[in-house]
Amino acid sequence: MRFFGVVGYGHTVNTAPGVYEEAITEKSYFGDVIRNTRKLTEGQVVNDDLSVDNSISIVADAYASENFFAIRYCVVGDEVVRQ
Repeated sequence: MRFFGVVGYGHTVNTAPGVYEEAITEKSYFGDVIRNTRKLTEGQVVNDDLSVDNSISIVADAYASENFFAIRYCVVGDEVVRQ
């Protein structure tokens, strides 16, 4: 399945002396959805548990290659896939 979406990168920035926050930078990429699986587990609770296991391959630019460790999430369609 082809993919076009946003990848969010998180970097820690100093906002005040001794205060650090994560700033998110979003970039758009093309790629492929390598694996797209869901598992619904019924239990003794009101809502069932949903597990999502996706793998996404992007056509990386220089920024993606240098900051792959900072990837926090990917938006596929209307769904956010978090790392």
